[in-house]
Amino acid sequence: MKREKQIGEIRQGLAFIESYIAIGRSTNLTDPNIHGEEFVRVLLNILFGYKLINANQGAGNYACIDLIDYELALGIQVTSEKGSNKISKTIDCLKRRAMNKSIKNLKFFTLKPKQKTYKINASCPGIKFDWQNDIIDFNDAMQSIVNIQDESKLNDIHSFVIRSTTIFTNYSTSIPSLYLPKKHSNLSWLSFSSQSTKLVGRDSELKILGDFLESSKDFSWWVITGSAGCGKSRLALELCLIYQDRDWNVGFVPRSNDNFNWSKYKPLKNTLIVVDYVVSRTKQISDIVLELSRSSKAAGCSTRILLLERDSESWINKFIREDSLIESSEMIKAKYHQSEMKLTGLRQPAMLEMARNLNLSRHGVWDDDIEKRIVKWMNRDDINCRPLYVMLLSEFPNIEEPEELLRTVLKRENQRRRELIESGDLVIKYENLLYLSTVVGGILPKNGDFIHITSSDSSGLLPDLGVLDFNKYFSVSCSHNETDSIPGLQPDLIGELYVLDCLNVNGVAGLRFKNLLKMAYENQPDDFVAFVTRCYIDFRNHLSFQKLFNLPLNSSKNRLTKAKLIAQSSCFPSIIFDEFLQNELNNITLIGDSYSEESELNEWIAKSEYNYACSLMFPRYSSFLLHLLKYNRADSIKEAIRRFSSVEQRAGSTSKFTYMALLNMGTLIGEVKTEEAIAIYTKVIESQYSEDETMACALNNRANIYQKRNDHKSAISDREKIFKLSNTSADRRFVGYFGCGESHFALEMYERAVQDMTMILESEDIIESDKLFALIVRSVGYYFINKVRPNAVKDLELASIMLLNFVENEALKTKLNQLIEYCLSKDWDESELLLQDIKEGEKRWYTDMFLKISRLLIMIGNGDGESLEKEKWSELRKLAISKANRMRIYNPE
Repeated sequence: MKREKQIGEIRQGLAFIESYIAIGRSTNLTDPNIHGEEFVRVLLNILFGYKLINANQGAGNYACIDLIDYELALGIQVTSEKGSNKISKTIDCLKRRAMNKSIKNLKFFTLKPKQKTYKINASCPGIKFDWQNDIIDFNDAMQSIVNIQDESKLNDIHSFVIRSTTIFTNYSTSIPSLYLPKKHSNLSWLSFSSQSTKLVGRDSELKILGDFLESSKDFSWWVITGSAGCGKSRLALELCLIYQDRDWNVGFVPRSNDNFNWSKYKPLKNTLIVVDYVVSRTKQISDIVLELSRSSKAAGCSTRILLLERDSESWINKFIREDSLIESSEMIKAKYHQSEMKLTGLRQPAMLEMARNLNLSRHGVWDDDIEKRIVKWMNRDDINCRPLYVMLLSEFPNIEEPEELLRTVLKRENQRRRELIESGDLVIKYENLLYLSTVVGGILPKNGDFIHITSSDSSGLLPDLGVLDFNKYFSVSCSHNETDSIPGLQPDLIGELYVLDCLNVNGVAGLRFKNLLKMAYENQPDDFVAFVTRCYIDFRNHLSFQKLFNLPLNSSKNRLTKAKLIAQSSCFPSIIFDEFLQNELNNITLIGDSYSEESELNEWIAKSEYNYACSLMFPRYSSFLLHLLKYNRADSIKEAIRRFSSVEQRAGSTSKFTYMALLNMGTLIGEVKTEEAIAIYTKVIESQYSEDETMACALNNRANIYQKRNDHKSAISDREKIFKLSNTSADRRFVGYFGCGESHFALEMYERAVQDMTMILESEDIIESDKLFALIVRSVGYYFINKVRPNAVKDLELASIMLLNFVENEALKTKLNQLIEYCLSKDWDESELLLQDIKEGEKRWYTDMFLKISRLLIMIGNGDGESLEKEKWSELRKLAISKANRMRIYNPE
């Protein structure tokens, strides 16, 4: 029924578009024809897998045609003219311009119903064209659509047609509410939105971000992390402004925007969505990304989500929905293929350019002494050339310490507040409001107002929000709000220090700040947790930091918030050396024991224990640092196993998180107690509460144990069960097929091993790096099957080309590319010389693999000894297997 409905709506949509274009043509309007070209381009790309682009975007002169696919050497003319004359003119044009060098196939798409016959009076040697097969119209396209068997392709075409018309009112075509911060340098020259300084030193980052935006996926997301004040938000704003000029829909997602129906979002043009402060709304943003990964088949329009945060450790597992492996695999598949962008401070030339401009504009002076002092100060490890500190030091050049510099700004702002607000009592209330809003990252309205704030027990500490002079408040907070929340003190570093310093005040003033902290804790718990997380990163050694954890636990809601805070904090790798956080974790587990009936509380405590156990299991530090800090691997493994076991006891047998813990516990136990590990994996496999993806993990893990025992038949049996599960990720299937291949090699069943690798290569959703390893292993399988050795060479040649995608060093890439050309042209002497030259250069895994492949090709070309050749093939296979396995296990080295 769904298929019939989709085909019916596609037919309606195509008929509407055909009529729309016909009306436009009859009234001499050209726009409908232009839109028709773009519609046809996207439709044919989806329908036939073409890679058509507008011919005007090409490097050559393609005046004769409208669309071109460079790979297929296919040219398409889109026309609304009837008769044969247009076709003959186009062919004459191609002949006259000698287009047969770049176009080998020609087709016409007529926007009006085509004729039964055509009389063509032109031809172009070298270009294939048959009017009976190569003239198509909407009826032909519809017939091809009806014959589609691929459900995802039909979904894509349906989605595209719906979004390209205005007749389907039952589908949402609204766009999310995005905003771009406006310039308000008169309020705060330190805020990123003020754009009070020129962005310098970020050209390479903007280029990399441009590659992300213009990558081939319809939808993808990416992360920028970096210390406070390094310029994440400013960089994202600059990117938005650049792509706004390129007709993208761009902007930041307001924190209060939670009613938009993302599942029906169908972008009508390329869209960049920026999310600042992910920690405070991880679940909300994760929901959006998952919805878009499933539904945003843009078919010609790209949707990109860019996430900004200090770190990724404290939220990424929750964001990618680690407790649901199948959803997690969907999230990971939608992620941009590069590792997160870790933004650091400016490089020294850019830092000095920024400092010079600021000093000249503010003080009118710049000399060698100033430059030397700034270089010395900015290169400190705790400053690291962050742009915020460049701005601060240019304003206050004689300050020696970072916190002193921030407090100097706070003192000046305090004085400005008292000059701006005449009443002393009102100043205190404004400061209280500033404190509260900073702790929650901006006070959010409920049902469009702030009654929940004005009716609270501590409301007397705040100004009357009903008559608040917001312009004056914006000046006080050094910010300007683009949404309906009440903003906190900006920039973040200054706001955090302001709150912590206020908490350090004693007496009556200190009591009011504690009461306001309690109000923040109870009214916006997730935002409070996010604020504490940022303070941990920036000011964990502040005297008041631990006071942020001393909060009332007199209600189930407060206890739950405390558990979320501990779960968030336990994500930090440093917890394995942080006695304070470990004590907080132990305390919350005791609270959970006392309130065993509060299932959600204990679920979050279980997550805390799981996070801590993962840090013990995979410490994210170098071996040298772990040794220096006296990290004991054996004791940590015991503690990790205890914590994983506690997860099951606390969360219960129906929790998805329990089976994640069991999988990790089996991995740890399996190092020495394989029978116990098999029992754990079997429990996961046989549980009715395990998702398909969780079962697939357990089956692969159990198969790995069988494989180490040389029980390859049992290993293959387990892995084949994975392929029968209906809801597993590409990653799990890759591990299954790859493992089957290893077992088939061990059993000398080379034909089956080749089939396993072919299954990987023919899977659409398995990533390219995995296909690379499968291709290499398949080539070895072909080698051991005597009759198909030419296929082994062919696979190696293709693998060497694929390897170039991993090489970042342009000089090295040029050499490797030359080596490929020598090998393909069988110029073995030049290949040997270049091979020796490369060996002296960069040594990376892809270089090593590339050189092994090249060595084999040279040996085969030179007819070297069979036994030595066999040894090299085996070495190459082991390297591919080793690398494929390492990519799935976190390696601190």
